[in-house]
Amino acid sequence: DVWVKEQTNAFRNSYEKLGGKIVFITEPIPGSRELRTEALNIKTHIKDIDGIVSTTDGVIIGSLIAKILKELNVKVPMYSISLDQASIDASEGGFEGLEFITSFTPSKDFTMRYEDRFKTKIDIGADTAYDAFTMLANAINKTETEDPDLISTELSNTKAYEGVSGKLISDGKRGFVKDSVLMKIENGKPVKLSK
Repeated sequence: DVWVKEQTNAFRNSYEKLGGKIVFITEPIPGSRELRTEALNIKTHIKDIDGIVSTTDGVIIGSLIAKILKELNVKVPMYSISLDQASIDASEGGFEGLEFITSFTPSKDFTMRYEDRFKTKIDIGADTAYDAFTMLANAINKTETEDPDLISTELSNTKAYEGVSGKLISDGKRGFVKDSVLMKIENGKPVKLSK
């Protein structure tokens, strides 16, 4: 999976630039369900490992490896990129204590409206997708046109937008960024870490 490799390489480069040392990497085949071998390899290297960083998709591979590591009684700090409740539940307690960074920060009101309308838990990205669509609709309405150049110009003039995902700030290159949040899994639920 190209995205996973890019995430892994970006983490590796930054971590090593900061003076860290990667002692073990496992890259299971995307979609794998039998991951005991990978978990046993982690257990074999545990004396050299200060922490585990998951840069893979948390729902399948990360959750399954975390579940097996728990069964093997492997205790080491774990870190990841964004996770949702389904990923956490799939780990069956394996993600307990895991810390992760996320920009998935939907407002309580949006979460409630989403789950009421779709009769399912909110998905990662639902809030930012909603904000992107709303920003686009606002630009179309303001310009009263469907001309992509005029709409693009209007969007590029937007410096900040307060949406259901939080405050989006223009990066000056026609993109938007927002603050990330550090979370920790406690009792099977993501809890915001205090600053």
